Amino acid sequence: MKTTMTGPVIGPMLLMLLFSSLFSACQKDSMNDLFGTENPQPSSTPAFTDGQTILASVSDSDGPVLDNRLCELSPISRADITPETPVTELEDGSGFQISSGIVKIKIDNREVRLKGLTATFRFCENDRLIAVEGSAAIPSPIECISFGESAGTEIGFFTGKYVNDHQDRYRLDFALPDDRAYFVFSVRTRLGVDICTNADNPGERPLSVEIPGTSTDFLFITDFSDPFYYLRLPKFAIAESANAHIQYEAVQPIPEMQPFGARSYISGTYPMYGVIQINGHLYQNMPSILTQLTSENPFDFPIEEGYLGGLNGYIDLSLPIGDNAVDGLGDILSFNIPLGEASAAISAVPVGGKILSKAFLNTRIQPDNSWWPGFIPAKPNGTLEVVGFIQQDGQFYLVLRGELGLQKSDNDQDLVNCVAELKADNESLELRGELNGPHDGWAVRAKIGGQQTDVSIEIPENLLETLSFSVKAELDQMVVTIDSLNGVLTEAERNLEIELSLQGLRDDIPKITAAARHKIEAGVASAKSRACSIVKGKIPKGFKLCSNPCPAINQWMDQLAHPYYQALESLDGAVSQTLTDEQARTALKKALQKLVDLESIRAQKTFSFKVGLARLKCRNVTSKTVKVTISVDIEVLAPADLDLLNQAVENIQYIAPAQGRIFDLGEYLANLPPREVVVNTQAEVASGAQNIPDLKKVGYTVSLNPRQFEFYAQLDEGLVKATFDPFNWKSIVALVTDQLLSK
Repeated sequence: MKTTMTGPVIGPMLLMLLFSSLFSACQKDSMNDLFGTENPQPSSTPAFTDGQTILASVSDSDGPVLDNRLCELSPISRADITPETPVTELEDGSGFQISSGIVKIKIDNREVRLKGLTATFRFCENDRLIAVEGSAAIPSPIECISFGESAGTEIGFFTGKYVNDHQDRYRLDFALPDDRAYFVFSVRTRLGVDICTNADNPGERPLSVEIPGTSTDFLFITDFSDPFYYLRLPKFAIAESANAHIQYEAVQPIPEMQPFGARSYISGTYPMYGVIQINGHLYQNMPSILTQLTSENPFDFPIEEGYLGGLNGYIDLSLPIGDNAVDGLGDILSFNIPLGEASAAISAVPVGGKILSKAFLNTRIQPDNSWWPGFIPAKPNGTLEVVGFIQQDGQFYLVLRGELGLQKSDNDQDLVNCVAELKADNESLELRGELNGPHDGWAVRAKIGGQQTDVSIEIPENLLETLSFSVKAELDQMVVTIDSLNGVLTEAERNLEIELSLQGLRDDIPKITAAARHKIEAGVASAKSRACSIVKGKIPKGFKLCSNPCPAINQWMDQLAHPYYQALESLDGAVSQTLTDEQARTALKKALQKLVDLESIRAQKTFSFKVGLARLKCRNVTSKTVKVTISVDIEVLAPADLDLLNQAVENIQYIAPAQGRIFDLGEYLANLPPREVVVNTQAEVASGAQNIPDLKKVGYTVSLNPRQFEFYAQLDEGLVKATFDPFNWKSIVALVTDQLLSK
């Protein structure tokens, strides 16, 4: 005998939403192949954890779990329960036990039979049902779903508040009403589930799903008095409530939608409107509208006025934008937007004499530019907010808000920051924003196309009012620059003469180093001789030398002279004929500076030595210490040589670059207008004979295939294309000045 629970009529079609696009009506498969992604979780609810127990033991060492609120809220009294098999009364009179039996429960005007019960029923003092602990067969919520018998399926009886307060056990996708009572079932052994996939022909073979033992992804909750059921299987979940006891709250607030009680709920992955792929949780207030679903587009059905739907989860949008004309180019754009932690409010709206569903979106896009279309000359700088709507007939309007970096060249790092809105609809894609940083008050607008994008920059009026003053200042500065460049070129030519004369150092330096080396050798030898004479003069009368300091003094003087010999060798090497001119210049700079710093040897040091009585042997008790201070002062470079080398050091910087400087500065000066032209233009502007052009607009276009940037400015009635920075006021002023001078 098969007992069927009377419930909502939408169950079969709700399941079609899950399965019809993936399976035929007669197909069998395992649960692991049903969906490609795990059951999505909104951020407001805990995520599933593999291996976690769904239901706490209802008969642990501390006794049964009792939800005392049920004494007031339970809709079932002891008189409503009729066992159909023998039971054993509990000793304390609080209930009864049943083994492998059946009970019939009367709830309102319906009867429900629970089968396969090996459980204990407990009641409050007022005879209200407070607990059911044990195992039972899971009752079928609707005709289209049936469960195989399993002795390992645990049963419990709790208020919605108890389930909500124990999310670590149940991990429900939404909050149950606190003041309602629910039977909770969890699987402890393997369980089979049959789900029909064609509601129009229930006789067809159903889809069979096998739930493994101790599955943590299985949960069945039912409220027979609603009736309500919630079924969570691996990778998807469904729920129905005849009296709308499924509460929807948007993860992201949506002005068009307030929290509402839904009659149906579904989680999983499914398409919507042909441009949306949903991986999330859908709540609906009118389950009867799902009776005409199609597998190609589950949301393509006649909708009734008053329909509400709420969505939480992750959405992928595919936006086709057609007839987007830029400079006469008609093109079609299409790109995908991944929306994380999204919410959508779906409602019925009248369009063209019929009712269509319309989804209002609010979500965030995390800072990940991997999806960003290459044809948009901007890059997100962080999280973007997305708001707008998508309609059942394909019409949409979306706004992406946040910080963007506008590209003004092919260099991805060459960006201008702005706070902007990227607006997309079926006809166009436009960007409007305010620039950040030094561009206070500057605005930007871009009309984006698949082949070309036009970016226009709006300069603040108060800055445009200064254009005349800025251009006059630019003319004044240009005269100063021309005069300055002429002076620099004169100096550079003089440095070039120095460079040419310094080549003669190759002949002079070897003579200078040879003379310096001779001076050092002679000076050191003379200093050593004088030092030993000084030591002898320090020996007291009647004493003799016990320790001779002369070897140490000689070694010290040799050490003083060593760096000078090294510097002379470096300088000789710098003017070697084997070096190229460039190599010689580099080596000369280093060696000359080192030698100039060592123009003379000047040092002083104190030495100690022992003397003893002449008639006795040198012993510690008969000797004493004498100190002598030795000074060294040797001229290495003669004054004339030092002047020559100092001149070389001061001008060595011009040896390499002088010719290049003359060339570069001369070329730059040649590109400037002649001085007399600038001066004449100044006079004409001052007299009113010539007017400064009126700046109407600046911007640039970005073309694709090939990708290139072209900048323009509208002066008076003409459009000028030139290389300048439209985000830089000085660059714009220079452009206007050039145009003024070219007239």
